[in-house]
Amino acid sequence: MSRTRCLFLSWLSITSLACSDITVSAAPEREGDDPGECTDGADNDFDGDFDCDDSDCANSNDCSDGDDDTTGDDDDSATGDDDDTAGDDDDSATGDDDDTAGDDDDTAGDDDDSTPPPSSCPDGNCALRFDGIDDYLWVAHDSSLTMAATGLTVEAWVFYDQISSGCMTVARKGISASATQEYWLHKNIDPADSTHWAGPNWSVTSFSAVSAGLWIHYAGVYDPSNNETRTYFNGTVHSTDAAGGTSPSTGEAMHIGVDWDFACPMDGVIDELRLSSVARYNANFVPTPAFVTDLDTMALYHFDENSGGTAYDSSGNGNHAQIFGASWTTESP
Repeated sequence: MSRTRCLFLSWLSITSLACSDITVSAAPEREGDDPGECTDGADNDFDGDFDCDDSDCANSNDCSDGDDDTTGDDDDSATGDDDDTAGDDDDSATGDDDDTAGDDDDTAGDDDDSTPPPSSCPDGNCALRFDGIDDYLWVAHDSSLTMAATGLTVEAWVFYDQISSGCMTVARKGISASATQEYWLHKNIDPADSTHWAGPNWSVTSFSAVSAGLWIHYAGVYDPSNNETRTYFNGTVHSTDAAGGTSPSTGEAMHIGVDWDFACPMDGVIDELRLSSVARYNANFVPTPAFVTDLDTMALYHFDENSGGTAYDSSGNGNHAQIFGASWTTESP
């Protein structure tokens, strides 16, 4: 570009003005060569492109995988991130939840926050029905499911359609082999009306404990205060035995409705399954139709979703269960 420059010379009292045309060449300015230019809303290099739309800003931290406005949207192409503060998920990644809202806002068949959806049951209480063949639930291992030195209680409402054909599992933690059980609550093969509550360091069998065709509250307890294990049916203590201490963690998943090898399938309905890190019962009690979560709850499944392939853990620990075959039912205690 050409500019006319004037030089003012002053010497003593004489002032003279010298003017000349001087051509000055300079490198063209680029968008983003000064801090903040990629987000200032101006076309700093006069090429018709503004801010992050200008190719000169392509490598700017303000424009790579970022959100350069304050609106509740996500305007970059990165997946697996959400860079606004709105309670939604506006990227295209599945299997993630990257805001803090208590919901699941991706399209994956999972839930990646700890808040179960509202119940869609007609009366607010549903359950899961198992076919006695190959229906089950699978829960990934988590440290919150490991038996603690403070004790253990596994309890559920169960409805056996029949009790004559084989064992039936309520819940089993440790599924790679028979010997890897951390805890196992189930009905025995023989006698058909007996049950078994077991871990690697304890085992108690309860005879004449269950019947078909009615709801039963079934609880297994390990109590470290007296090193005892107990079973309760409908709130009444049934059988006790000495226990050899807590179970070491196997780091393995949990099955609901089947044994480790998919034997002992549940034939009937399970509702309100709760695992607790304490001996929740040390005397007879009146069981409630629905359980509540507290600081001692390791996992709690209300089974009230009434749709979908996930049974949600209401404890806040995120131990959600994947459903394989079991069907939703409005049957409940």
